[in-house]
Amino acid sequence: MKAPKIEMTFEPMPAGTYVARLYSIVQIGSETYEYQGKPITQNKVSLTFEFPTELKEFKEGEGEKPYVLSKEFTFSMHAKSKLRPFIESWLGNFKNDDDAYDLDFSDLIGKTGLVSVSHYTKKDGGIREMISAIVPLPKGMTCPDP
Repeated sequence: MKAPKIEMTFEPMPAGTYVARLYSIVQIGSETYEYQGKPITQNKVSLTFEFPTELKEFKEGEGEKPYVLSKEFTFSMHAKSKLRPFIESWLGNFKNDDDAYDLDFSDLIGKTGLVSVSHYTKKDGGIREMISAIVPLPKGMTCPDP
């Protein structure tokens, strides 16, 4: 059995900074890849944000829905990881390593922030979007309900 070939057109979310809400955290599990000729295994996590002010009809007849973007990290709160500074730019710096490692990620569901979306060019020439940064919402700014 073979999967059918589906032609898809893709229009990336416009680059910019948007109000967003974290609505999904998925612990992907272990991924193994090669780095400098050696196999490396890392535990991965994906954070998924919805952008309630940025709506689009993705499939004809289904009405407008918010854009959704995910960002994948190695699941580590080490000071030199990429996840920890991302979280700290959003929630504030941790007092120490123990506080960082004590963070219960399930408590982040529903938290809002300003998320910067940028574009990059894929090897095939296509344009894709990515989450490049997050900061807290400015005082007085709110995020629409999900």
